[in-house]
Amino acid sequence: MKTLKQFFVLIVIALVAFAVVGCKEDDPPNDDNVVKERSTTITLFEGKTATVKGVFDKEGLNDAAGKIANQLNTVFNTNAAAQNPYREIISRGITFIVETNPDEYRYIKTIGDGKTIYIALSVVDTVAVNDGMVSIYTNGSVIS
Repeated sequence: MKTLKQFFVLIVIALVAFAVVGCKEDDPPNDDNVVKERSTTITLFEGKTATVKGVFDKEGLNDAAGKIANQLNTVFNTNAAAQNPYREIISRGITFIVETNPDEYRYIKTIGDGKTIYIALSVVDTVAVNDGMVSIYTNGSVIS
């Protein structure tokens, strides 16, 4: 009888241990290569930040975000007249939404909220980034 009780106790201990260890969720798979809605933060002049969103794999979004950051930093560092407006715009918490094949616009679209710039992937490394900044500076809506 004593041996049977010990056997059942060992079974119960084993089942509890299995439940604790065996039910551990698997580590999530690395989804860097999966194209999905993503968001990243870019660091700009004077340590300021902006958000870049889009439907990309991780590398694609990081590439687009890097080009936007480069464009903004270049203008800020080479155009003294743009510095104060850029500081004001960035302080609003701006978001660039990068689209690979936009339907409603060719280059940029702003929606009048003073902080959102939709931009075509094909122009993230062009003056279109700065055109978007000019548009949201006045809280305007632009489709180009």
